[in-house]
Amino acid sequence: MKARFNHAGGSVEFTRAPMPPERSLEILQASGVTAGGSPLALDPLAEENLLPLVWRGLPLADAELLESFFLNVADGMGKTFNYVDVGGISRAVRFASPEIRTVERAFGVVDVSILLMEV
Repeated sequence: MKARFNHAGGSVEFTRAPMPPERSLEILQASGVTAGGSPLALDPLAEENLLPLVWRGLPLADAELLESFFLNVADGMGKTFNYVDVGGISRAVRFASPEIRTVERAFGVVDVSILLMEV
């Protein structure tokens, strides 16, 4: 099965599988200083389950489809869509970074890195 992004406004199916994902869990904690100078820290309130995806040697056509999906369907980081991994597991995600990192590897071949956040 191929990895793909699905949304009512469009979809992308990749010809190559991304590298095995590494998961990270980021716990956000509000902190600061009171007017009297005492440190203040609240209990952690939000967790972000981040899913970095990396494709090595992705055809340029796939990268262009991904960029079009990012800009026109997902509205950058604005809309939620479904990521279906190569195992067929679907997750509701959105882009967690305002950019797609692309490095040209050879003519017509690029390495692509994106960061998704499960919602």
